[in-house]
Amino acid sequence: MDPSASQAEIADFFGSIGRIKPDRRTGDPRIWMYKDKMSGRNKGECTVTYEDVEAAKSAIDWFNGKDFRGYTIKVSVAERRTATDRSQGTPRGRGGFGGGIEPPQRLGGSRGSAAVRNCFAYFDANGSGFLDYRELRHALRYLGIDTSLSGAIDLLRRYDDWPDGKLEFAEFARLVEDLRAYGYIDDGF
Repeated sequence: MDPSASQAEIADFFGSIGRIKPDRRTGDPRIWMYKDKMSGRNKGECTVTYEDVEAAKSAIDWFNGKDFRGYTIKVSVAERRTATDRSQGTPRGRGGFGGGIEPPQRLGGSRGSAAVRNCFAYFDANGSGFLDYRELRHALRYLGIDTSLSGAIDLLRRYDDWPDGKLEFAEFARLVEDLRAYGYIDDGF
């Protein structure tokens, strides 16, 4: 799909086959446009959520292989990963903020995944295996990055591979690695 396509253009095109489900907060059509994590530019991929399951099925048959703004598009069913798929073995039931495990320790010079995993587990306050924006903000503060709530939400959106508002461990580890690479945190973490 054309990476420069706007949400309105996508809504007009895909809305011709059925009603696109509106976002509860904004009222806008529920269209998630995927962005490159480093540049922030659209990748030319999106998820469109229809109100009706039959419309979604029809959209696949109707739009797959069609031209949209000079690009042949591929349309398929987006399958949501389950919590088990996303957790990649992250243990459940851990407490956070002092609720059952020790605060994360920095590992001198090891660039250690153990330190990153401990930090993730510590700030996963509800033991869900994911960090929401509030938990992420606390983790960022621990790492020495004082960010606003909106800043934490923005980072979460950039690193959340599946737009569900939560970071799994692998996504958090990638964020930490990028922060380290750009010099925001030291190599000891």
